[in-house]
Amino acid sequence: MKELHVYQPANCIQLDSPAVNPTVRMLLTVLYELQHWLKAAPIVSRDTENGNTVCLLFRDCACTGEDLCQMFGSALADLSPRWKADLYGTEPCSQETVWYRFAREEAQCWVRESTLSGRQAETIQSLCLCLTCGSSHEAEAVQQLLRAMDWKRGLAAVEWKCGDSLGGESGRELPEPGLYCYESIFECPEAEACLAALSLEQKVRLWMAFLAEDRECVEFQWLYDAIARRILENRIEWELSLYEAMKRLGYSIQADQRRFMLCDGQGRRRYFGADSVRNSERALMKILFPLNLQDL
Repeated sequence: MKELHVYQPANCIQLDSPAVNPTVRMLLTVLYELQHWLKAAPIVSRDTENGNTVCLLFRDCACTGEDLCQMFGSALADLSPRWKADLYGTEPCSQETVWYRFAREEAQCWVRESTLSGRQAETIQSLCLCLTCGSSHEAEAVQQLLRAMDWKRGLAAVEWKCGDSLGGESGRELPEPGLYCYESIFECPEAEACLAALSLEQKVRLWMAFLAEDRECVEFQWLYDAIARRILENRIEWELSLYEAMKRLGYSIQADQRRFMLCDGQGRRRYFGADSVRNSERALMKILFPLNLQDL
């Protein structure tokens, strides 16, 4: 974005702060706190399909430049050795673009402000944070991670290859691996939060992994436990995702008051039991038959 205008130096702020090693969790934590402070969840994009820059647009927000630099200057400078951070916004009175650059030199951070007029901006609106990655491959992984981010919970569920592209940091907190890896601002994300972070399409693929490949994933343990404890969020979405998975696999259902028959895409009857030792089967049965005998 800096190529659009000719900027002039407007201000330079020096902040004392010990250096830290930038990690994926640190990246998510900084962005989580920034969106919470701005009260605006970001829209994530890339500069081009094969570009190295991931952009986060924070719409309908405003802050003072001084508060922004004091609150997040050191953190964004800490990210810059791995993900170079440039922040843009609009000064509301003059409508000129404001550009902040962040850099670290040992125990000191620098925030350099540039504007079109060379005058320091007091207030800025509608921010755009650009993170320059080391490669287009890493930029794609960062984009996938941030697009999957549940900003309410500070958690993202992504494919394992995405975690590998980020240096294998994702999913390390879990005691056993799932179909997806989970990157969180917290050291040990709760199972309920991991389930809630799954998108509809991710839920569909989870059901398909069981129905088509007979995979037993830790997500089914979380799902069954949440159903049993009556704390499952958005249960209808799990029902919809199961229905969509069955449609994609060609499953058919015949049901009336006396019988229920489930056949796969080849017309073979499938049998599942609520008393199975497998959490996948038990979760499936509880989605298909939610009522207990005492509820009837």
